Amino acid sequence: MAYEVFNPIGGPGGGIPRGKLSLSARGMARLCKADLAAVGIADRVTILVDRDARSIALREPLEIEQGQTIGVEGKQGGHTVWLAGAMKSMGLKPADFHGWHDLKISEDRIELRIGKCGSKGRR
Repeated sequence: MAYEVFNPIGGPGGGIPRGKLSLSARGMARLCKADLAAVGIADRVTILVDRDARSIALREPLEIEQGQTIGVEGKQGGHTVWLAGAMKSMGLKPADFHGWHDLKISEDRIELRIGKCGSKGRR
């Protein structure tokens, strides 16, 4: 009998891998802290919605914006943001898009394009 090391998708400890987002059926997004830091997001985030492209972007709030507080999950190592309201404003149900999604990370924002996918948990 031979054993080998099993590493979950997030690597040791089950954290969120860079460039990925895990979306729950209720609309809770889990992201990697390093991805947030790469675009200057610390503890608050502004959620931007592009209804035509069915895309959601996250960026650091401007001085005049309150932003949404980012949650921190101790055991999983992920940082959480509620996207349910943003998705519902585009006529989308979070349950139809739960699972893993690729992110586009630019200089000042993180983009999630959900218009062409309905991942249902695909990694």
